[in-house]
Amino acid sequence: MALSLIAYALAAASMPAHSTQVRHLGANYDVEYRTVVETSERMHRVAPPSRPHNMRCRITATFSVERHIAKSESAMPMKSMIEPQKVLEKTSYGRCANTEKRVEELVAANEGELASFLARAAEADRPAALAAIEAAHALAAN
Repeated sequence: MALSLIAYALAAASMPAHSTQVRHLGANYDVEYRTVVETSERMHRVAPPSRPHNMRCRITATFSVERHIAKSESAMPMKSMIEPQKVLEKTSYGRCANTEKRVEELVAANEGELASFLARAAEADRPAALAAIEAAHALAAN
């Protein structure tokens, strides 16, 4: 009953992202929402202890949203994690090996769902992103 927690930095091309712009005091700020995934894996026996058994691997992926705000592409972005999370699970036969490939398959199978999750998170976060820009601007002015 080993449980391991692994944070994956999968290639940006394989993970959904959402970009938008926020206008504040006459300047445009690029706001990008990126998916961050944390996985846990657990092996299960599929038969009673006295019988021959098969092993199954259950992977749970928790998708969080990281917000990047930058005034221009060359500027250092302000990064923060925002609240919504999405949990997806996948069970497959065999031992929990090659977890990265299984997570990539899980992402590929649910790409549309993750993209709409990011779009909804970005829309809900718009006032908070504007408040973060205003707070950074106020700190820089002092």
